[in-house]
Amino acid sequence: MRIALPDLLASRKGRLTAFFLLYVTEGIPLGFTATAIAAQMRRQGLGPAAIGAFVGSLYLPWAFKWAVGPFVDVFSSDRFGRRSSLAVFAFLTVVPTLWLAYVMWQAGWIMPVDIKTPNRPHPSTVLVITFWATVIVYNIFQGLYYGIRTALYMDITNPAVAATQFTAYMALLNLCISYTAWWQGHAVETLGYPLTLVLDCVFGMSALVLLPLMRPRRTGAAPTGAPGTSPATA
Repeated sequence: MRIALPDLLASRKGRLTAFFLLYVTEGIPLGFTATAIAAQMRRQGLGPAAIGAFVGSLYLPWAFKWAVGPFVDVFSSDRFGRRSSLAVFAFLTVVPTLWLAYVMWQAGWIMPVDIKTPNRPHPSTVLVITFWATVIVYNIFQGLYYGIRTALYMDITNPAVAATQFTAYMALLNLCISYTAWWQGHAVETLGYPLTLVLDCVFGMSALVLLPLMRPRRTGAAPTGAPGTSPATA
């Protein structure tokens, strides 16, 4: 039995809402790692070289998107569908995030430590390695779903105003990163790192409920497959 869902992309407001909330899934963790964590690293005494290397490592996997593009196009999104693949890869970013939260909780590294605290504790080697590995694994999955998300956008956008919609799409991402860095900084100081990471996962996954509402635009004859749905977009 199939449940008839409203087409969120049938209206201009629906499309803007859908893409805004999809970008929330990227803006929350990106704002946390690239801004809030970088600021905290500086507060704890790390120098510009170490912070620059860390932030650079966040974006390094994106430099190899060309290498995973064929995988995304041929083996993933076209075979299993854009929405299905996007949901899977977005969900896989939760795994390293929750693992980092668990390791930090086990290590007792809950709240930020003031750099002026006498004899302040230092993270263990295991915690540092876990942190770096988590960032790399997370960005691999993020790069994969970024490519699929772009393909999904191209499937459902209105070609007549595609440039306008895409610039609004990117502007909303920057807005999301801006306010995410602000509230996550407060969340870390109030709730601690592990709980904030868990909240990131909850908020990020909540936007995926919009995927069933994102359908390709109808352009005449229905494509092969489910009514009104192409296999690549399913």
